[in-house]
Amino acid sequence: MGNAESKLAYKNRLFRLAGVAYSEEEGVDDIKLEIGSQDPYWRMFWEVPTSAEEVFAILTYSDIKEIRDSNKANFLNWIRIVTFKLVSISRSKTFAEDEKSKKELLNCVRVLTRIVPFLFEMGSLWEKDVNNLFWSVGLNAPSDESPFTGTTTSATVGSFSSSESRNVSLESSSVKANIGQRLNASPSSTRANVGQGTATLPLGHTLITTLVDLLFTREFTLERNGVRGSEYKIWEAGIGYNAKYEKTSPQLDSNRLEILRLLLALTSQTLYCTPKNAVSGGSRFMTTLVTTLPRMKALTFICSLLNVVCRSCKTDDQNNGLSYATASNSNYSSTNFFVLRRTFVTYTLQLLTVMLVYPLPPNDLSFLHKLNMLPTDERPHNMVRLYLGRLHKESELTMIYTSIMSLLTRPIEEAVEKETNPFNVIKTNFVTSPTSTAVHGTQNNSFPALSSWSTELVALLWDLIQCNKHFKAFVYSKKAHELMVTLLYYIKYYRHNELWRPSLIRISCFFMLYLTSDGTVTSKLLAPFSTNYYSHKIPNFYKLSNQTVPSNLTYRDFFVIQISNMIVQDEFDIMISPNLYEFLYNIIPVKTPDPTTKGKTYLSYHAGLAVLNVINMMSKPGALKDPLRLDLLALLIRSIAHAICRCHKESRTLLFLIVKHERVLLNLMNSIQSTTLDNEEQEANSSEDPPSMERVVSNRNSPQLDNLDQSEHVTDADEKLKDEEEVDEFQKSLRPNPLIGMSLKAKSKLPVDAPLSTTWAGHRALLIILRSINLVRKEIPRFDDIPKTEIIEVLLKIENINNFEEKVARFATSEFLPKTKFDNLRFTWSSISLGWYESTIWGIIFYENVSSYREATSSSWFNKRSSTISLKGVASSWGFNWKSPSPEKSEPLFELDVTILQLGIWNGTAIKLFKIKKPVVEKPLVDMTSLMKRFRLNSTSSIATAESKTSISSPRLNGQSPNQLTPINSRQSFATPRNSVSHRDSVHLNLSRQSSFQNL
Repeated sequence: MGNAESKLAYKNRLFRLAGVAYSEEEGVDDIKLEIGSQDPYWRMFWEVPTSAEEVFAILTYSDIKEIRDSNKANFLNWIRIVTFKLVSISRSKTFAEDEKSKKELLNCVRVLTRIVPFLFEMGSLWEKDVNNLFWSVGLNAPSDESPFTGTTTSATVGSFSSSESRNVSLESSSVKANIGQRLNASPSSTRANVGQGTATLPLGHTLITTLVDLLFTREFTLERNGVRGSEYKIWEAGIGYNAKYEKTSPQLDSNRLEILRLLLALTSQTLYCTPKNAVSGGSRFMTTLVTTLPRMKALTFICSLLNVVCRSCKTDDQNNGLSYATASNSNYSSTNFFVLRRTFVTYTLQLLTVMLVYPLPPNDLSFLHKLNMLPTDERPHNMVRLYLGRLHKESELTMIYTSIMSLLTRPIEEAVEKETNPFNVIKTNFVTSPTSTAVHGTQNNSFPALSSWSTELVALLWDLIQCNKHFKAFVYSKKAHELMVTLLYYIKYYRHNELWRPSLIRISCFFMLYLTSDGTVTSKLLAPFSTNYYSHKIPNFYKLSNQTVPSNLTYRDFFVIQISNMIVQDEFDIMISPNLYEFLYNIIPVKTPDPTTKGKTYLSYHAGLAVLNVINMMSKPGALKDPLRLDLLALLIRSIAHAICRCHKESRTLLFLIVKHERVLLNLMNSIQSTTLDNEEQEANSSEDPPSMERVVSNRNSPQLDNLDQSEHVTDADEKLKDEEEVDEFQKSLRPNPLIGMSLKAKSKLPVDAPLSTTWAGHRALLIILRSINLVRKEIPRFDDIPKTEIIEVLLKIENINNFEEKVARFATSEFLPKTKFDNLRFTWSSISLGWYESTIWGIIFYENVSSYREATSSSWFNKRSSTISLKGVASSWGFNWKSPSPEKSEPLFELDVTILQLGIWNGTAIKLFKIKKPVVEKPLVDMTSLMKRFRLNSTSSIATAESKTSISSPRLNGQSPNQLTPINSRQSFATPRNSVSHRDSVHLNLSRQSSFQNL
């Protein structure tokens, strides 16, 4: 674009979109403008910019908002015309051979990426306009003589062919990529008059299919092999493509990155919904993307994304594809090229994840049939879930699991490496993974840093388990216990980190709850650790203090002890602690699947002691005053009662310890009988609000939480009431279904003035435990006098008590007896919990979008590579014989536009899906208001030059740390839940969470 003067002139022309132009003639007022569709003015958006920086530096979000709010018609026309130009260029099979055409297409992509979020920001206010623009079949299609048609109109977008009814090309439709007719009927109209043409498919569908086609276009996103145009070839070797891996070109990845980013921007409409409405509102672009692509196109697209993610998760630097440089060609060894690949993979992972987890909005699917995007007899499905649900080859399932887990377990491996490295004298922060980010705010900064991809990978793994029964069986039968070791590691050591706590840690907690609610998983926890795995794969600080080398240590023992220690040693954490009790409830009463199986299946002595320590701590009068803690203690007591009544043989050691430390249970009973809840807490128990609501609200309304949308003017009282109602709904949706006697309905039937001994949900289970103690004492006389040397004999006697189950049945209620099914605590899916899930994933995507470049370049992976290069140079200068293979003839260097690595898609928009501590503040290149003032004074000397400006591609953070931009997901789950959807494929969610292709 040139110097500051040319940029200033461009900025002045941009201001015409706002609808006002200053006239230099005396006595003439400012002129209201609506720019016609055939006006050559529009060329400036794809012909003039020479880089992404120029697009994003000049199109500041304050200026975009000014244009949008001042002249709706021009703003909508702007989006439409740029979209048509993008489609027009892509329709040529030879556009990739023309550098000018590629530059213009990328400029169109960048402009849309920049301005579309500001269209979505208007939400329901502009819903009709958005639907008219993108989701109407009557697009005005001008003649071929339009000055904006730079390519032939006879070519199709891509060369994909299929007999499927949904394989519609632009050649067979009447949608022309020419702009030759004015959008508005009159200068005073503010409505984009789309809907009067003859197009068979809406512009939104055309844009989505065009972008997917561009991802598979020769010489643009695929290597040239003599074939022009689009060819649906999977990007990299892996699922669906068996071949030797070859490093890709940075130029191809750069183009893919920009297309993927636009797809992510188009599908991010959910960001401007509240979590409560995220599922019902959805995104039509996302719905179109996951439901309407032809089969082969969709499979190629999905496999390409998945293969890139799986390869990039590998820890082998030579094969993970994160570096373009090779031993024979170091042209692409600079930091920026590594950041390019990492950013490309990040967008790939993010798009794949949000597509996979996306629930189809039940109330907004009819447009697919009305607009001929789907046959009327075809039910919409999330094809990403369904296609990934079809994977069944064990080699494919193994590749996916091992690839994802290799990155998720990397922090654990780094901790082990640090402990075993004799030269590691100086303790440093573990930022050694090429995708890791520094951890701030943890208990110990020496813990390894987690990958910035961790949240998406955990979500990806969880949803693959839910949608693919083969993958679920594979993980549950062979890998579930090791997966839980990794998840618990995250929860234990990163739960205080302000970035990971509301995202990765919360998802990990609910993922673990989901796993422990399955009998197949809990039965696998009875298996012992292998000596090699425990000794060499787990860091010493994560091992049990009394178990340096495993001696029949089972996974269940490990989890019970670790979780119990977390409860006892930490202060009560209202976000995490409830999940810890739920884990214990699910894994303590586990019966051996096959009684004839040899090997240890008993709960160990140390695990039993750990459980009793929790009970002893919770028996203190202060803890019994808190209704939430009372409910959690009831869960633990009920789990012990279930273990005694249902599987007393496997629980013989626990029963022995309970008898030996009977005073702990008696003290608890005495405390319950002597404790009276305060009147205020009694009213809370009998009201419709959850017992711990007041505590949760006080946490949510902490001073650090600010509303991003500054346009809302409400009183503090109104805001607090709104927050209380919002938190209430999320608490109900994220809590498991209540057990018998623990629901609000059951509690509301109790007298307000009833003593705690009759209202506490764990009282009946505690009585069963105390009576079981008496039963054991009757069967084994003089129990307290038995020496330690005879403990084994006592355990055998407890295990072999005659008719134990029949004797227990005399005083135990049916809820605890083997004849009834054990009711695990489960994470339940509902529209609100799905809204929370989406808000969490989009929140971490938003954060990574702001800070990705900074985090990537701060990784010590660069330092290690730089050190290696420097060391080679020093060794050579000192005369050491450090030889490398003779370099081949280097390929021409690709000039990377670094700005594409630093762009914030949603900067400046009012996000509603989650809360942000501090919004990004952008310093515009030239502010519109000051620009016009200066022009009125005929002065341009005060305008900053391009060289002195702060690039908008690197937003000003006002000295804030990255975590100050962290999405605040404070929708905590601490209320008694209402009945919610048990599976994500029910209650009109149109989202099968346990689906197979038999549903098709």
